[in-house]
Amino acid sequence: MILDCPSCGAKFKVDAALLGDAGRSVRCGNCGHSWHETPPGPGPAEEDQPGTAAAPGNDSRPARADTLDKLDEQRRRRQRQPVVTSERKPPSQVLGWVLLSLFLVALVGGLVVARDKIVALAPGTAAYYERLGLQEMIGDGLDLRDVTSIRRSVNGESKLIVRGVVANVSDRVRPVPRLRASLIDAGGAELANWTFAADSSELPPGGITTFETATTDPPGQGNLSLVFVE
Repeated sequence: MILDCPSCGAKFKVDAALLGDAGRSVRCGNCGHSWHETPPGPGPAEEDQPGTAAAPGNDSRPARADTLDKLDEQRRRRQRQPVVTSERKPPSQVLGWVLLSLFLVALVGGLVVARDKIVALAPGTAAYYERLGLQEMIGDGLDLRDVTSIRRSVNGESKLIVRGVVANVSDRVRPVPRLRASLIDAGGAELANWTFAADSSELPPGGITTFETATTDPPGQGNLSLVFVE
């Protein structure tokens, strides 16, 4: 007879005589599911075929019993082997982690954007920003505008005159640090440099100040670079 596993649908060929009159508990060799199987109803008797009688001294059990024994042995081997399963988190947990990550990113971004206001209201927080690597850089909140450079001869000397504007684009008072002017050649090498101060040392929110500086005998070529320095 053919047994069908009600759990995984695997099929097994066994001898109905092994189930007995009242049936017996069987286990699927594929998935390990157990159930009670009853023997089938009486059917037409099989006719004896010549040459099928068991030889004296040989095992007289039907050949199908060997098949059932093999299935039981395979099941026992599977039970002894470790079963590796992959645990998948429910979609709700994955969505929760994604939302939490987005919240933390937004929180950190908000602390960075609102750094000026936070430090202005609580100056002691500046030390925490510094520990987190979020301390202010020199010239933060300041913008250089309308920068021009002109080469002129003054009293027989060649000079490079640089003018421009410093604007406070933040929402709090900002100190105006000194500026460093450099002339850089096409290869990135520095040909000359000098430092100077703007007209004002401090700017209110939205305030501006101008600067003008000059250097004598500048190199004939070079691109101008301006940066804030200590």
